[in-house]
Amino acid sequence: MEVRTRDGHRLTATLHRTSDRNARDCTVILNSAMGVERRFYDPFAAYLAERGFEALTYDYRGIGGSNGTLLRDPEVRMADWGTRDFASMIDFARQQLRTSNVAVVGHSAGGQIIGLADNNAHINAVLLVAAGSGYWKLWSGFARARMALYMYVLLPALVDLLGYVPRAVLGTDIPGAVVSEWTRWCRTEDYLLGGEGDARRPGFQRVRAPLLALSFSDDFYAPPAAVDWLADQYSAANVTRRHIVPRDIGARRVDHFAFFRPDAKETLWHYAATWLAAQIP
Repeated sequence: MEVRTRDGHRLTATLHRTSDRNARDCTVILNSAMGVERRFYDPFAAYLAERGFEALTYDYRGIGGSNGTLLRDPEVRMADWGTRDFASMIDFARQQLRTSNVAVVGHSAGGQIIGLADNNAHINAVLLVAAGSGYWKLWSGFARARMALYMYVLLPALVDLLGYVPRAVLGTDIPGAVVSEWTRWCRTEDYLLGGEGDARRPGFQRVRAPLLALSFSDDFYAPPAAVDWLADQYSAANVTRRHIVPRDIGARRVDHFAFFRPDAKETLWHYAATWLAAQIP
């Protein structure tokens, strides 16, 4: 299916309908990580449908099924993913699906952009999975050096050379203008608030829903300090933080992606669905 954004773009999306007779009046929107297409989240979305939720996955503009001609478009921005794409998904859930409750699962960058949507006050629950600031100094040691190499050298060089970043680097082809904005954020202490903090901070403070922020001890891409920073920006939300060690849930690893793999169905998926259900009246 396609969802038209406020500014006329068409986003490819998948709606996972529930057949549960005791279905909740709630649509869960899944916001993807940087470089991850919606199909990666489809198994988790299908599980949520089994648990009585409607679940909506989608590709941001310039990504996956929503790529179109945007790969080298200098006008597309990462901020558009929040201000236009995610905001349009909230509109779609409330106006077209006529849902009374909207929840969002934000994976990595998908948790960052929640604060950019002007209609995010309508969100009833937020689950952040490995979502944190991308500011490179929140890493330490070799990890900090690796982040600096990516944000100051490798990714800008690829954008200059190709006009985009190919899937071999970040998982899928990503428009160069999106990557340029992202790397600028990652070089700025206040990340996506840097330079626009006064304008953007109220958007994060507008979220007043219960918020659960998860981090994982073996996750290179979302160290606890980065996750803490992002959770702190949602200062009006009822925030719960949980840092998970894989062995404590019987898992060999979780890292940045395994939360959404079917192996986590009996542990992390069950925990997430139970938490979401508890937040929806």
